[in-house]
This record gives sequence, C-alpha cells and structure tokens, in this order.
Amino acid sequence: MPRQLPRVLISGASVAGPTAAYWLCRQGWAVTVVERMPLERVRTSGHAVDLFGPAMDVVEWTGVLPAVMEARTRTDVVSFQRHAGRGVDIDMRRLVAGISGRHVEIMRGELVALAMPEIRLRRQVRLIFRKGGERSHAAGAFLGLLEEKKKN
Repeated sequence: MPRQLPRVLISGASVAGPTAAYWLCRQGWAVTVVERMPLERVRTSGHAVDLFGPAMDVVEWTGVLPAVMEARTRTDVVSFQRHAGRGVDIDMRRLVAGISGRHVEIMRGELVALAMPEIRLRRQVRLIFRKGGERSHAAGAFLGLLEEKKKN
C-alpha cells in the first residue's frame, strides 16, 4: 500500500503561507493553501515588505533572489512630516545598515507573484483562491474545499 503524505491546510497566500507551503512540500507534505482574495488582487495589493538577514536567505534558497532584487522598490529616502514642524528625511541605506548587512524592500504583491511559480512547481501544493461571487473569507474557502471533497 502506497504511503499517504501527511496533509496540511494553510490559510493565507500572501507571503508566509506560500513560503510555508514550499518548505513543507519539500519535506514530503501534501499542502493546500486557501486565500480569501482572488489571485489578481493578491498579486497587486499590499504594502512594501522589508526583507532582512534570514528572510533574504529564504528568498535565496527558493531561487527567486535575482528576480526579487530586480523588482525591489529602490527607495532611497523616507520622509516623515511632523504635525507642526519641519519634516525629517532618512537615508534608507544608513537606516538598514544598522539592522542587517542584507536587505531589500519589495512590494508584497510583487513578492507573492515571484514566489507563486516556484510554489506551483511542487505537485503536492494545491492553491485555492476566491473567485468572484464566492464566500469572502478563508473559512468559506475551506468550507468550499470540504464540499468539493464530499462530491468526490
């Protein structure tokens, strides 16, 4: 009798969910990732993400570091405006140099879009994104998965 892979369900396909799926799959798990947003919105939404030290190692290990470096934000200066006073400009290179020798800032959607093809290469990973008109939360996606399983 063939050995059945251990299975796991991950809620969320932003950055942490697909990353966990990638590594669990490499360890022999069958992974399902559910996301409440449609894939198009996941790829185009979100804020800037700063990757330091260990996060840079993970990006390198998964093989997307060159693409991440190309897609980085290239932010040089961050400006803060005080309520009643003059603004403060901060040189990002000097700021992050005190935190880590390795750093890149990338928009979250860009990072997800770069990681997705690597995750999809893993046959044990199943990605489920909400489509228009479906339930709008991860629990709804999970319930849809259960309903689909009952039919089969």
